[in-house]
This record gives sequence, C-alpha cells and structure tokens, in this order.
Amino acid sequence: MMNVHRCSSFTRACGGAGVVPHSSLMFCELHAHSTYSLLDGVPFPEQLAERAAELGLTAIALTDHDALYGLVPFYLRARELGVKPIIGVEFTLEDESHLTLLAENDIGYRNLCRLISAGRMARPKGESRLAWATLTQHTTGLICLTGCRRGPVARHALLNDMAAARRWLVWLLDVFGRKSVYMELQRNLRRDDVRLSRRLAGLAHEHRLQCVATGNVHYLTRDDADLQDVLVSIRERVPLPKIVAGRNAVSPLRPNHEYYLRSPTAMAALYPDLPEALQNTLLIAERCKVSLPTGLQTLPQFPAPHGLAADDYLRRLCEEQLPRHYSRNFKEAKVLLEKELALIAQLGLANYFLVVWDIIAFCQRRGILCHGRGSAANSLVAKLLGISAVDPIAQGLVVERFLSVEHGGTPDIDLDIDAAQRESVIQYAYDRWGRDHAVMACTYITYRSASAIRDAGFALGFNPNTIEEIATAIEGERRAQELDEDGQVKHLDVPVDQLTTRLFDHPTTWLNSTEWQRLVTMAERLRKRPRHLGLHNGGMIVTGEPIASLMPIEPATMPNRTVVQFDKEWLEELGIVKIDLLGLRMLSAISDALKLVRETRGRRIDLHALDFRDKRVYDQICSAKTIGLFQVESGAQVSVIPHLQPRCFQDLVVEVSLIRPGPLQGNMVRPYLRRRNGQEPVTYPHPSLQSALEDTLGVIIFQEQVIKIARDFAGFIPGRGELLRRALGSKNASESLEAFHHEFIQGALAQGVSQPIAEKVWEMIAGFAGYSFSKAHASAFAVIVYWSAWLRVHFPAEYFCGLLRNSPLGTYPPNVLESEARRNGIRFLPFDINRSKAKATVEGGAIRFGLDYVKGIGAEQAEATIEIRGMQPFRSLVDFVERTHLDRRAVESLILAGAFGSLGERRQVLWDLAEAFDLARRPQGLPLAVPDEHAAMHPMTEAQKLIITFATTGVTAGMHLVEVRRDAFTRAGCWPYHQLLKTRLGSKVKVGGLVADGVRRPPTAKGTAFLRLDSPDGIVDVIIPEELYLKSHDILRSAFLVVEGVLRQKQPAIAITAKRVEALK
Repeated sequence: MMNVHRCSSFTRACGGAGVVPHSSLMFCELHAHSTYSLLDGVPFPEQLAERAAELGLTAIALTDHDALYGLVPFYLRARELGVKPIIGVEFTLEDESHLTLLAENDIGYRNLCRLISAGRMARPKGESRLAWATLTQHTTGLICLTGCRRGPVARHALLNDMAAARRWLVWLLDVFGRKSVYMELQRNLRRDDVRLSRRLAGLAHEHRLQCVATGNVHYLTRDDADLQDVLVSIRERVPLPKIVAGRNAVSPLRPNHEYYLRSPTAMAALYPDLPEALQNTLLIAERCKVSLPTGLQTLPQFPAPHGLAADDYLRRLCEEQLPRHYSRNFKEAKVLLEKELALIAQLGLANYFLVVWDIIAFCQRRGILCHGRGSAANSLVAKLLGISAVDPIAQGLVVERFLSVEHGGTPDIDLDIDAAQRESVIQYAYDRWGRDHAVMACTYITYRSASAIRDAGFALGFNPNTIEEIATAIEGERRAQELDEDGQVKHLDVPVDQLTTRLFDHPTTWLNSTEWQRLVTMAERLRKRPRHLGLHNGGMIVTGEPIASLMPIEPATMPNRTVVQFDKEWLEELGIVKIDLLGLRMLSAISDALKLVRETRGRRIDLHALDFRDKRVYDQICSAKTIGLFQVESGAQVSVIPHLQPRCFQDLVVEVSLIRPGPLQGNMVRPYLRRRNGQEPVTYPHPSLQSALEDTLGVIIFQEQVIKIARDFAGFIPGRGELLRRALGSKNASESLEAFHHEFIQGALAQGVSQPIAEKVWEMIAGFAGYSFSKAHASAFAVIVYWSAWLRVHFPAEYFCGLLRNSPLGTYPPNVLESEARRNGIRFLPFDINRSKAKATVEGGAIRFGLDYVKGIGAEQAEATIEIRGMQPFRSLVDFVERTHLDRRAVESLILAGAFGSLGERRQVLWDLAEAFDLARRPQGLPLAVPDEHAAMHPMTEAQKLIITFATTGVTAGMHLVEVRRDAFTRAGCWPYHQLLKTRLGSKVKVGGLVADGVRRPPTAKGTAFLRLDSPDGIVDVIIPEELYLKSHDILRSAFLVVEGVLRQKQPAIAITAKRVEALK
C-alpha cells in the first residue's frame, strides 16, 4: 500500500487515502470502448493498447458493450507492448441500466463469458439484456464498478434520488461483496459531472467504499469525436442534421468531445480533489490476473468403445484401413503411419482427429458427399480416416506442413460438404456433442467502400438517391478483382477516394465541393470497421466443457445456430482447434449427377474407386472445353491449357496451382510452361534440390517444396522447415526471414554447399515469399477436377443437369452452362407444368429444367406444386389455379416461361389468366361457368418465346440467344466461328456474341481486361488492353458485343486481342 497523508472527509470517501505528491500520481484506464462496441466505439482494440503505451499507462481495461469481440487482439497487443490488459465488459441490464464488470481471475473471466452469453441468448441477434437474477448467479471472481451515468446507482443520483441510489448500492454490495465493489466516477467536463461525482463519493463514504475514476473512453483523441457521432447516427438510424436540429430533445450524441483516452497527468487535472480515485485504478489492475483458455484443453474426450484411450482407438481405425489402401507399399505406409501417430500423440490431437472422423462417418452413413481439403491432405492419418481422398505418399506430401512439434499451433482440417446437405452435418455436430459444447465461429462484417459511402452519406444527411447512385457504381466497379486461393473471384476493397476518382473521370462541381470531400473522408474512416457480427462460412468449435464458460456465445441469424464471439483468426491465436464445415456447390452438383445416373441408368458410381488414369478425361480437359468443370473453367485457366496439356493427375495438381495470385505475381507460370514445352532447359542450382523440385521442373510452386529444400539443402528438420515456410508467408516476411537467413546458410555450408550457391538458393526462397500454394490443397481440388471431368465425359446429360440444379456455381451463369451442354449434344425440353419436376431432370438423354428456375417460384413452391400434381395432371389453367393456390404473379411467370404450352398457346393462356382466377375463386357448390368466347390471339414468334423465356427463367430451354440476333451480327460483319478456325493467326477479325461471365480485370494483368463471348458454336476469349478498356467501360456492360481485333490463338480455344468494341445495334 502506498504511503499517503491524511485527507479531508471528501477524499476519504474515495477510499481513505490522502493527497499524493503530483510527481508520484499514476493511473490506468478501467473503462474503455473499442470499435467492437459496435457503432459506438471508435478505436481498434490494438490502438487502445498502443495509445495507452504512448501515454505511459501501465494497464488498461477493454470494456466493450456486452461483448468480448475485440478481446484477443487487444490482449495480445497490450502484452506485446508491456501494458497489462484487463478484461472487462459494460453490461446492459434488463432495465437498460449499465454495469461495468472486470475479471479479477480466471474464474471471473469464465463468469464474464457466462453472463455475456446469458444476456445475448435471451434476446434476438444483435441485442443483449442481462437479467438481474442471472447476474447474481455468476459474481465470483468479478470486480464491480458501479457504472457510468446510466449505472443503477448513478442514474438515480443524477436525479438526486439518493434513497433509490442507496438501495441499488446496497444490492450490489450484497451480490458482489464489499471487497469487489467500487464506486465509479467519471468527469468528462459535462456541466453536472462534479456535482454527480460528489454525490456518489458521499454515498461511497457512507458505505465505506473506495472510489475509482474512469474515462468512459470512446475514442483515442478529440479528433475522432466526429466519427463517433457518425457511428451513433448510423446506429440510431437518424441523420446527424436531424439530431442536431432536435438538440432540445434527448440526444443520443455525447454532449462534448471529451470521451478520449487521457494520460495520468490529464486525469490528475480532472481530479485534483480525488487523487485516490486514480490510485485505486492501480490497485484494481494489480488484482486482475487472467490467463485466457487456449489450446487442447478445450477439446472433448471422444467416447471410444470398450474404454479405449483416444490414441489407441485412433491407431485401431488407421490400422484397419492401411492394408486396403496400401497393399503394394504397405511397409512404407506403415513406417509413415507410426511416425504420424506418434506425432499426434505427442501433440495431444487424437481426440480432434476422432471428432472429425465421426463427422466423416456420419456423412458416409447418410450418403453425403464430403471431401477434405487444405493442409490436412498432407496427412496419412487423414487419408486412412476418410477425411482426405489424396494419397500423401503418391503425391510426395509432407506431414509437417500440417503438423509438427516445432510450429505448435492448431491443425486446420477443412471439409468440403455437399452444400445442400451441409446444414444437416452442422446440426449433427450440435446434436452429437450438445448445444452447450458446439458452436460456430463468427466473422465480423466490416465496412467496405460501398457500404461506407451509404452509411456515411446517410449520417451526414446527403441526398439518398445521390448516395445510392454512387454506392451502386462502386459495387459495379469490377476493375479490382482477383482469384482467391480457392479460385473464386473476389473483389478487392479499394479505398473510397481511389474508387470515386476512378468512377468519375470528369468530376462535377459537387464532386469538388467541401461536402463531397467530407463524405469521402468519413467513408474512408468507416471502411474496415466492424458493423455487425456474422457467421463464419464453416468454422465449428467442439469443446469438452460448456462453451459459455470458455468464450461468449450468442444466437446467429440462422435458426438453430449459435456463434462464438471470436472469429477464425482470434481462435487460431488462442490455439483453439476448429473444424471448417464448408458448403461446396460443386459437390452438390456431383452428388445430384450421381443420383441421376442411379435413377436413369441404374448404375451406382463410387468416385473413390476411380484411378485417375482415364485418357478420355484428360482429352476433355486438354480440349479446353472445360466450362462446368471445377477450377479449370475460367478464361485464365483455359489460356494455360494449350501450354500445359495435362495428361496425369500430377499435371492437374499443377494446373490448379498455377492460376493463383501467388504464382502469377511471383512470375512462376511462364518459366514452368517454357520448361515443360522444351523452350528452356530444366536446371537446379544444386543437385540436392532435384528431389524437391523435379515434379515442377526446377520451379518452386508449392509450399511443401520449401520444407523439402530446407531439409535436403540446409539440413533443417521438417518442422523447422515449416517455420521457415510460415515466415515466407507472414505479413512482415522480410523481418521474419532475417531470423532464418544465418541458420539456412550455415546449414547449407555444413552440407558441403559453397557460400555463393547457398546465398543463391536463399535468394530463390526469399523471392518466393507470399507466392506459394499448398500442394495438398491443390491435390484435394485436383481430385474434384477429375471427378467433374469424368462425369462430364461418361454421363454428360446427368452431369450438366447436376450443374444446372445447383447453379449459380463456378464462373458462369446457367444460360452459359446450357449453351455448353447444347454444344455437347444435349437437348433441352421446354418447361411444362405436367412434366417438369421441382428441379431439373434427365428425360431420355435430354434435360428438362425444373419449375424452381421460374422467377417468382421458389424451391418450396415448386416442390409443393409437384406434390399437388401427384398422379393427376393439371387439366386446365383454372384447374391449376384452383389446386395450387399460387398467386397471380407466380402463375403469370409460369405462363411466360412456356410451362402451359401443353394446354394452349402462350399468349392465349396469358389472356385467360384473369378469368381463370375469377373462376377458381367462385363459391363452392356453384356450377363451373363456361368461359366466354375470345377472339383468337396471334401466337408468339419463336424469337419472342425465347426472349420471354430467358427473361423469366435466365435460360432459354431452346436455341441460343445469339440465334435471335443472328441477322444483326451478320449485318455488323461478324465472322462465323468456323471461319475463325480457318484464319491465319495475326489476321484482323470481327466477332460477336453474348458476354458469358462479365468483364474481369485482375491486378495481376496490369490493367488488361478479359471477357468471354458465348455463341452457339463456341466460346471466344477476348483480351482488352487497358487503354481500350478505359474508353469502352460503359459499352462493356452490354449483353451483346461486337469486337474487332487480331486473332492470337485458335487451338484449343479461340482468343483475340481487341482493337475496337461496340454494343450490338
């Protein structure tokens, strides 16, 4: 305890300490909000820790509203800076009062989690109200600060109702105990702050309590107060000008800009009469000692049969499968298995593998297609348990990329699941382990450029129509996009000022105005801040003890789901293992195709029995006719196929890997293809690298190769090699690699390598930083590539039907898949209310679309309509309306789609619709009226039918849309597809077609844009130079385009470089 002097009765009310010399005054902030006090706090949690360190605070508490969303980054950054992180929460109680609670110890942390969970689970998503009765059950290990002006004590003292304030204080003392309650004082230069704090201090003195001063921090400096106002405006859904205009009413805005993080000196200036209120913050900080729950302590014990230990049961499962998979190289596989099982036992991961195996077993029992991806495919145990279909021995994979003692951390097992069945798998996990022991990871939905413009514009009072126009333009801007690691197009979130400059080449006066600059600046300040909590796309955590005692949980938007308040990144930081249950629509398409094959041909296909050696499969891929094939259908992939010409599974693995941001940016694609085609020799800087790089012709493509190089060249153990690989991919790769440089060089020298060669190989690896791709992940995807191509080759109608049942998926919309199927010789049958099913079906080798394709008819309505039809076809339009009870708009859509073609001409049936509804609604018992005679309607032309069908369904179920405009294309001078095939490369040509997949402009292309034109005869790839793209930006939004350019490739796909682009007239 500090030595203090005697003090006045008022200072004694704050704990009995006297005045301390100014030089020895210290303080730590115990009430601070981050941006994870959603739409209220401004600073990121890390910034709070950093600012605290700058100001000389030795500790700081994060007390966000009803949440620990920002705890992990705050905790880690504060400890990194030598600032003590204190874990707290400002709770909203059932009467909407506020209470600040701090975790004193691990028990207190767990009680915080339980209380947050209780408050959240009692309310709809995004809300929290903690019941007083619940609070009383979980107070152990918690320090209670009586709260801000909305606290149960302060809000009554503010009204000078000291009797009520006294009652609430006594209640808190009874619940928490005298040693754990502090009177919270706040002075933010509001007019009544001093008066309120004196009342509270007097009450504290009356009950022999200590006082504590807090800042109720919502931003770091006064400069951010305006951003806090904007956040509040967005939260309240009232524009700032309207709030300001109504200042006489109760305003949700703070009355001044004084809610910032202060230094000890600044706080001392606010409390010259109460220095003890500052010193007490240090006493509380000293009491708070919490360690977060991490790692394997959270895993459940798997209920193995016959009382077997988890390690023993895992061994039994693997040994049972080993002979079936490795009869030819059993000894090699056995050695590797023993190594992995020993590693898993050492890391304590047997329960984790068994939990994942249990999910796989459930999928197998239910016939749900499930396939592991990611680094787990490096594991033989994963292969034997059915988690992965990849053979790690055949692929030369390295288990240390997945597991090693050296890198510690958590393993990462991702399961791709038939998307239509994913929910049943998630619910199985909930049911299997109990809803108190299973939960989904969260994700934080953050502001991107468009949403930031919308909300900033709303808050600042801009014209809604203007803001929506700008935001829509931003969303439509597709210049900045790239492929993510799974080959899907993702849009980069470009800073707002860059986007608006790019979108508006000729700014108007208002774009140059001060108001516009304020909007852009505020939107940019909003960007990347969290707006609300979302659900991670697959991460599930399973725990041995109730989750709410480890991490806070809350309801998700989706029914029967709960979500933890930590996202994937923070769970990994804590070492908490999760399983990613990811829905993959391609697996749904494949699963549907397999069902259709069983139904139409009576054959059962076991995909896992395929040997990856079917020549016809590789012929199909090499033809570049890959639309609808997993991962290899994009224009970028097709451009590589002529040079790569994959002829084995290993080639597919490379094909999947090359068209990624890393290999493209790292300039790996061109050297590999040149070596593959004999245009340059295959060389290795040192003979010891051949083993690692032989499969990729001396070019580093895969992450696993780094581990092998470190092992073979520099003598690293594989686990250490994985740490090097991780350093390569870190955000600060140059700093991380510096620690390995000397070790790598010395290791190489010890292997007999010369210094210059060692440095050369090091530079090769360092230059590889950030550009690698996991071979295990690529191998897992290559399996699905092969499955999809095999089905397309052997069962094309069923495969395309599966794709169309699950569209949109991959790169192309349904009409392009329809076009590709038609080029593959597959016929399409019209929509028909008496023949169509809810989903697309195969009839005699032809495809008939399902009613779910018709706009206004959802999946449930389509299913219900088919069930009503049963064995009795619909006899007339009236009969249909009477039996289905669909609304008029839905029936009209069915008519326009041609689904009533068997009952009458489309235009005539449409004319009869109103009368049909009148007749169907007649009172029961009345005789059926005879319709009046109508004048005969002129039937629609085939072109009209095609266009209307497409407008209503997104497909034509007939000929290609280009056929409708064939004459216009001919008048524009477009060349037939077959003529292009006969034309010399370098010739000037003119082509036309329907834009297949929009315009792409990946950053790796340095400004060049790409699109694909679809026609009945084939696809034409168009390369658009940057200058032409910028001039033709608006034209490129047209559905039908005419392109003049130079023919640069004919086989296996036609490609031209555009010189001029125009919309079809």
